[in-house]
This record gives sequence, structure tokens and C-alpha cells, in this order.
Amino acid sequence: MRSITKFHKRFAIGLISMVTLSLWADTSTSNSDKSELTLLEVPDVSKEELLDKQKNLARWHMGATLYDASENFLSPVSWQEADSTDTMGSLMTDDPTASFDVKPGEYRFVVDLNDSFMVNRFNFKNFTSLGSVQLYYSPSLEAPDASSWKSAAPADKFGLNQVVSPKFKPFQARYLMAHLVIDQAGVIGNMGAFGNLSVAEVRMREQKRDENIAANTASSTKSKPVKFNYASAHADSRVSYVSSGQADYAMSMIDDDVESFYDFDSSDQENVVIVDLSDQREVNSVSMLFESGPGNFDFYVVNKLPDDVKDVLDRQEKDAAKKADSSTTKADDDMAMIFNRGQWEPLLLAQNGDDALSSIVNFAGDAIFSTISLPGDFFSELSPTVEQKVDGSAERFRIDFSNLTGRFLIIRFMPDPGSGATLRIYEISLMGDIIADEDGPVERITAFSLFGGAGAAGLAPPPTQVLAPPAPPPNVRPPPPVSP
Repeated sequence: MRSITKFHKRFAIGLISMVTLSLWADTSTSNSDKSELTLLEVPDVSKEELLDKQKNLARWHMGATLYDASENFLSPVSWQEADSTDTMGSLMTDDPTASFDVKPGEYRFVVDLNDSFMVNRFNFKNFTSLGSVQLYYSPSLEAPDASSWKSAAPADKFGLNQVVSPKFKPFQARYLMAHLVIDQAGVIGNMGAFGNLSVAEVRMREQKRDENIAANTASSTKSKPVKFNYASAHADSRVSYVSSGQADYAMSMIDDDVESFYDFDSSDQENVVIVDLSDQREVNSVSMLFESGPGNFDFYVVNKLPDDVKDVLDRQEKDAAKKADSSTTKADDDMAMIFNRGQWEPLLLAQNGDDALSSIVNFAGDAIFSTISLPGDFFSELSPTVEQKVDGSAERFRIDFSNLTGRFLIIRFMPDPGSGATLRIYEISLMGDIIADEDGPVERITAFSLFGGAGAAGLAPPPTQVLAPPAPPPNVRPPPPVSP
């Protein structure tokens, strides 16, 4: 039942993509004729999909901690280093362009996930280095040569411009160690660790997180700003519209997972994405991890969309409110709840079985066939917030700008004429400053699970001390890195 439904759903998406492209070909021959641009309305993400989508656990905002264990002891890495895109602290940010330079030798990164999880995936993007990685896990925080560290899988070699994702059997642990042996100097991207905590469960803490941010921002003179990605699925953002492609995979662009991506149709004259941030956000940088040919990116941070687009959003909100008002189901104290599009809803899939699943798919199926049109003069009357020219060899960039407030992020890619350039997006990030005190970022979310996941094996005890040697006396140089 489920596999057939997904097949029909994807077939419908492909069909509507072809119809949309046909409409585009008939009505849009050049930018100068001011033709309307038809966009696909991305279906609302179902409860089932949110529960299936894993949250990246190796993040400062999840309460994770990073240690440098390259020299056989644990040296804590400050979360304040996350401000820079080229320091070790950037390995746990959700900026997809974050990177860290590695030289020939060995590196050991230990991650404290802040709770015990059933971990089933680990990954990072390797940009320009060559080497291998081996993953270890431990129930307690120990020196990297301690016997408590168990190997999850044999060493896995990696090459240039590769998403590194070693294969292993799931394991229960709080502490992970990635042992990298670098043969050729280069650059690696931020890390990802995934387990039994879903985006749906993290969304449930969004209101509390925003309250903490607001409270701490009031005392910003004593605190330090750090970057937070508002254009992410766990922050209740969603991709609302795309110009082409399989729209039910659009969340791949904002899921903080470098293994997923979104492809636009190769016949597009231009590619457009609209991300709804769910509320007005103060932001100051945009970044992307992508593949494309030569062309130009325009980014627009706006507070409203054209009237016909707004009408679709209003209809969705009214339908959701009407559905909530007509519901006679009362949630028991121990009933699983989910935070979906700004409201709490009971999770009834387990009780209603295929009926509930069918209703979700049918609702999404209706949305698949919805399209909206941007007025032909929409972009000509709107100045980009920032622009980025690419030559086809770039795969990431970050652009900083002055603080501004917006509800929607619009991305427009225009390939160079005759280039035949296509676009694949791995991750989009729209960052803003939040306030953090000396204990760490205030948006920190306590890792938990309503479904018997995180913490089921018991919370691992926190370390009683930092396993690092005393600081060397003046004028004494530390020992060199361990060589392979």
C-alpha cells in the first residue's frame, strides 16, 4: 500500500513538472516579454515524513560538545570558534559552507552528543583533501586510546569532492570519535551524526527555544552573538515553491544533511526556490552548497509575496485552522503530539493505520497539482538583497550583509545563455545572530524522544574533568601533530 502510493505520488509530480515546463515554454521566451513564471506548490510535509526525517545531532544548538583528541588527550573546542567558517568549531555549525583545513597527519574529533542515541549515520563533505576516516563510539568520555572506544566500521578511504559516509551497524552511544588520516592536505566540511531523533520531535521545542532567544537577547551587552540557521526544517521553515523538479523532495534543501539534494529540470530557463521562514526573522548572511554550470544567483529576503501567492498561503492556513476546529479528538496527557505549521496536533497514525496514511497522502496529492504564477514584472521591480556570479566550478559560497528582517527567502538562478547549465542544491542556509552566554548558545535544545528513542538506554554521565594536559610553560612549544 505505502510503496504503491509513493510511486503514484512521484509519478504525479513528474507529470505536473512536465506540464509546468510546457506552460513555461508557451508563455516565457525571454525575460523582456514579462511573461508569468509558473511555480509548483510544494506539498505540506506529512507527519510521517517529519518523523522519518532525522535531525543532525552533531550541532552546537543541540547541546553537543566537540573535543580535539589529535594528541592522545581531549582538548575542548570552544563553541565561540563557530563564528568563523575555517576553524575547528565550524565542524558543528549548520552553515553548509563551513570548512576546516587539514594537513597530512592524523586528526581525532570527539563529539559528545549530550545524550545517548541509537546512531545509524555519520557523514561530512570532503572538498579537497585525500585520506581515510574510521568511526568509534564509547559509553563514556575517555582518552582516545582508552579501551572503551569501540570501532563502528573499518577505515574508509575518501577522495576529492566526496560526501563521506562510512557504513556501519547502528549503535547506542553518547560519544563518537572520528579518526581521520590525511594523505593530502585540503579542506573538509562540517560533520553530521544522525540517530533516533526526528525533525518532528525537535520542532516541538521551537516555542521554548524562541522564548529563550528573546529573553537572552535583552541582555546582549553581556553576551556574544552566534549564527543560527533560520532556513532549516527543524526551525519550522519549509520550501513552499519550486520552479521544477520532484517537489515532494524539496525539504532536502533545508534538512542539514549533505547526503540529500534537490535537482531542477535541465530544460529550465531559470530556477526559482521560495522558502517560508514561518515568521519574520532578522538575518545577515546566506550560504549554499550546490552544483551548477555558469550563471548568476540572486537572493531576495522579503516580507511578502505577490497577492496570488499570498492567497495560496492564506488558504492553507485557513484549511489547517478549519481542520483543527472540526476535530473532536482530545489529546490525553500521554498522547504523542506534533508541532505542525504553527499548531499542536495529536499524532494518530498508529491508531488509525492505513486510513490516516491515506488521508495524508491524498491531502498531499491535492497539493501536488497546485501551481501559482509570479507576475512577469516581479523580479524587475525587486532589487536582489545579494547576488553571486558562478563560473561552473564553484560548489559553495557564503555572502554576509547588513541585518534585515524578512519572512521569505527567494532564490533565483539564471544560467548563462547557451550554457545548458543545470542546478542541484544540497543545502541552503539563511543565518541570523542569536545571543549566547558563556555556557553556550541559548537556542540549545535538550535532546529527547517521545517515542522511546533518545535516552532509552539511560543518560550517560557527564565527564567529571577535561582530559587535557596543563598548559606548557612560556617559550615551550607543544609537541608536533602525530604523523601517519
